[in-house]
Amino acid sequence: MKNFVVSAALAFGLATSAAALPITVSGVGITTDSGGPDGLAVETDTLISTPYFVADLAVGQSAQFDLFDIWTNQATSDGSDGTIEVEIALAGLGSGSTMGLTFEDAAFGSNQGVLDFSDSETFSIFYGTGVPGRIDVTLNGGTFNFTPCGVGEVFCDLEPGRDGAYSVTATIAHVYDPSPVPAPGALALLGLGLAGLGLRRRRAA
Repeated sequence: MKNFVVSAALAFGLATSAAALPITVSGVGITTDSGGPDGLAVETDTLISTPYFVADLAVGQSAQFDLFDIWTNQATSDGSDGTIEVEIALAGLGSGSTMGLTFEDAAFGSNQGVLDFSDSETFSIFYGTGVPGRIDVTLNGGTFNFTPCGVGEVFCDLEPGRDGAYSVTATIAHVYDPSPVPAPGALALLGLGLAGLGLRRRRAA
C-alpha cells in the first residue's frame, strides 16, 4: 500500500512518495485461436508461476521478465490469421489485455509464425485514490518456428515444435504515483498562503 508524507506541501497540491511500489503479477491469461481448417494453430506455455513478484519500482523505474512461450505444431497453413489475447492481472492494482495476430509468412525464401501485438503492445493500469498513479505493461512480439527454405525454394513447410518457440517478455514501468486531491481546508490554506504572499509583496513595494 502506498503511503504519503502529509505536510504543508499538501496545501500546495504536492505529495511525496514514501516508498517504491511493489509489483506482483497475480494472474496471466492467454487465449489462442485453434487455427481452424485454414489458420495456423499455436501453442503457448506461461513461464512464470503466480503470484510472481517482479520488483519494488520507484517512479521512473522498470523491470522485464519472460512471460510465455509461443510456437506451432503445424507444418503448413493456408494463410488465415489466428488470434491470441494476453491478459495480465497485477495484485491490488487491476488488469489489462492486448491482442496479437499470428500468421504464416513465406516471403524471402523462409517460413515462420509471427506474433504482432497489432492493437497495442502497451497497456496502462491505474491505481490509487485521488489522481491515480499509472503502471505501463509492454509485451514484445516476434517470430517463431522460423524455417529457411532450401536453395531455389520460395515456399516451404514450417519446422514445427517447441524447439522453434519464441519467448515473449513483459516490461512493467512505474510511470507516476497517485496524487491526493487536496481537501477543502487545504485549498483554503493555499488561498491564504497566496493572499499572504500578495500582501507581503505589496508591503515590500
